[in-house]
Amino acid sequence: MHIVLISLYDTGAAGLRSLSSLLQLHGHRVSLIFYGEMGRTHKEFHQFSKIEYSQNVPMWCNEREREELVQVLRNLQPDLIGISLRSAFVQTAIELTEKIKEKLSTPIIWGGIHPTICPEESIQHTDMICLGEGEFPILDLANSLAEGKDITAIPNLWVNKRGEVFKNDFRPLNDLDSLPFPDLTEENKYYIFSQPFNVKMYSIMTSRGCPFNCTFCCNSILREIYTGKGRYVRRRSIDNVISELLMAKESYNIAEVIIQDDIFVDDPKWLYPFLEEYKKKISLPFACFLHSRFISEPLVKSLKDAGLYTADLGIQTGSEKIRRDVYHRRQSNEEIVRSANILNREIAMAYDIIIDNPFETKEDLIDTINLLLHFPHPFRVHLLTLTFFPKYPITVRAVEKGLIQRHNADISAKEWLMVYKEERPREIQSLYLLMAATQHASVPMDFILKTMKDKRLLNHPKKLFDLLDAMIEEKDYIQDYRKREKLLEHLDGIKRVLVIPSGKISSIATILQSIREKFPGCLCVLLTGNFPQKYCTILSPEKITAFTKKEREPVELIVYLKNDHRFKLFGIEYALIRQLREKKFDLAILIHENEEGLGYIHVELLALLSGAKHTLVFKPNHSVIRLHPFSFIKGVIKRKIGWKGKNQGV
Repeated sequence: MHIVLISLYDTGAAGLRSLSSLLQLHGHRVSLIFYGEMGRTHKEFHQFSKIEYSQNVPMWCNEREREELVQVLRNLQPDLIGISLRSAFVQTAIELTEKIKEKLSTPIIWGGIHPTICPEESIQHTDMICLGEGEFPILDLANSLAEGKDITAIPNLWVNKRGEVFKNDFRPLNDLDSLPFPDLTEENKYYIFSQPFNVKMYSIMTSRGCPFNCTFCCNSILREIYTGKGRYVRRRSIDNVISELLMAKESYNIAEVIIQDDIFVDDPKWLYPFLEEYKKKISLPFACFLHSRFISEPLVKSLKDAGLYTADLGIQTGSEKIRRDVYHRRQSNEEIVRSANILNREIAMAYDIIIDNPFETKEDLIDTINLLLHFPHPFRVHLLTLTFFPKYPITVRAVEKGLIQRHNADISAKEWLMVYKEERPREIQSLYLLMAATQHASVPMDFILKTMKDKRLLNHPKKLFDLLDAMIEEKDYIQDYRKREKLLEHLDGIKRVLVIPSGKISSIATILQSIREKFPGCLCVLLTGNFPQKYCTILSPEKITAFTKKEREPVELIVYLKNDHRFKLFGIEYALIRQLREKKFDLAILIHENEEGLGYIHVELLALLSGAKHTLVFKPNHSVIRLHPFSFIKGVIKRKIGWKGKNQGV
């Protein structure tokens, strides 16, 4: 039996990869097609212009990609086609199903959160739908089709047979240890307008379900659907999780772990023994989602000691009334501030705030700003647009109150992170900007407090944006590299480091020492050579050789000689770019000689083109900044035209 599973706009696709492993374990052939991917937003208005863009908006496929999908299916000749979808992509699923049915007679089944919540609508567009956890229902379906048995009575499935719909009840919830590890190989994987998943950042779920019932989350519906079918929040055994991570380390040489549980820290009896095993056997940096109710100093110290380097915590609003009555989240502001005081000292934290909520008033937004102003720096703020998915409790209530005119998922398919939207009231737009500004230590608290009362400035959000953007100093992202805080502290899994020494030779030893202290055993590679005039700032082989002999530095050298090849990118020879990228550096370090970095355009571009995961610039004042492609381009333009900045008066 050959089954093709299609993932819409999700190359991680944890559910489909688990399903693929189970089907293959039972002798079926499985192919996975990843259709479409998430692309970058426009400049994220809430993050201003100094932060890298994020992947938060679908890159919509066109007719050509739909034709390509059909052609791949024709070539594969599957016996069953499955499409996994979220509510945001239901229209895409409808169009693809219609397109496939025009060309193929293969039965199609939908699965995922949308068919589970909206089965009556979904079954109108396809042959079958799978409700809830799909591993064993799809296995039963594949076995029954292979053996020619009746499929109309399989639990969790609805079957549309010549217009008659057979509806079956849910089976008990899965024992998570009974499921095989996800299929992460590249065998029988196909990509249409998408790219392979970055397995180096290994995603894993140690549990399913959430202990809370937030009205904007699918768990509020799934918990009710699964009433009487077993314990809703389930955890895998510690041995099972560690075994998967050991497999991932051995098979894929992973660099970090992303724990995707809704709340990772809700069960201390499981958590503390797990952290001990994780530190002992895995010892990789990891990220997770937290909740203020469970935060304590001993917990945070244990998490950090095991490898936690960044985490996300949902606040949603600074209004306790909205949080309690609209979102059904029973967190007090006092509890949240207490958690932030503990977390921000130890971990790179991000806090989620929901915006575009029609239940909120201007006063509620001001409450949110005031709450964020109580947080000690550093921290990040994520402003996320509220999406009204069908049948969610918050959607039902908003429709009843007449706050929204429709309750489908149309708006959710546009963008999840806040960008500048002209249709927002100006004053509201400005308050969202002030929320985002709280994360930047260089924006004075007094300025934010006064601006909230300045109606003239609040009515000009674009001017406010320019003013805030000018206030946000580079020092927000700078750190003394001798103290090895912030930027270096939050880099892990560094094994190969490229050093481009374009500064004073006396600073190289200090920097190399700092890097080795943070990343013991890493290989440092120094770039040198007889470069063209454009690269005159890169130290010569003679100076580097003398340095390594004097300091007895255990480094590897790349000595690149000027060849004047015809093939160049912005004056940089392809041969050099290729040589650097083949080394697969984890970190590229550029050492500047002067504070402004003037005259380093080609060297900075060379660092970016090296393909390293992280790129840092070390300056003479012992500060470190990230080198981002977009800020680099902006800097080039400034240097070329001698731009000194606009008059920021309002």
